Amino acid sequence: MGGYGSGRQVESGPGYKTADLSSLDVREVARIGILTPGFRAKREFRQNGEVFATVQAETTRHRLTLDLQGELKNNARVEHQWSLGLSWTPCNFGGERPWFICPTPGCNRRVAILYGLSDLACRNCHSLSYRSQSETPGDRAARKANKIRRKLGWEPGFLNGPGWKPPGMHRTTFSRLSAEHDEFVRRALLEIAAKLRLGHEHPG
Repeated sequence: MGGYGSGRQVESGPGYKTADLSSLDVREVARIGILTPGFRAKREFRQNGEVFATVQAETTRHRLTLDLQGELKNNARVEHQWSLGLSWTPCNFGGERPWFICPTPGCNRRVAILYGLSDLACRNCHSLSYRSQSETPGDRAARKANKIRRKLGWEPGFLNGPGWKPPGMHRTTFSRLSAEHDEFVRRALLEIAAKLRLGHEHPG
């Protein structure tokens, strides 16, 4: 539900990344209509015709209540209930943007994503860092190159080489993105070469 269940459920703490824990994103929850005040629903999850989990949701203007009950493969019962505070801020062009209020006592941060399972909390309370915070310059360059490749519709993976100009894209824009892509690839390859000590090898 709304991205929940992505990631691995582990103990949090220094050294762990946001991708290591399950997450609940308020934007995804809002997108499927659960944050509409007065919303109340129950959803069953089935496998081989048998119900193995149910989720009940109930929403008011300032609170979302979720009740999860399920059964694991070893027949162990899983029960979790969350009562999450909601906050709303106006958008620049109309409408409102929802936020979760971190349920950790004394925190009350307004956040888009909560992490964990039984102990849902914000990134700060779980002492989590983003995956990008542990990136090397080469990792960052490779990620940016691949981001441009997605925008251009090229085959994923910067080692696959450049592709063609997307239909309808202005040639100036394409030239700029291509040049940025090539520079990021160059930086990524330089770091790879350094790690492999290729930069110190000379023809015999």
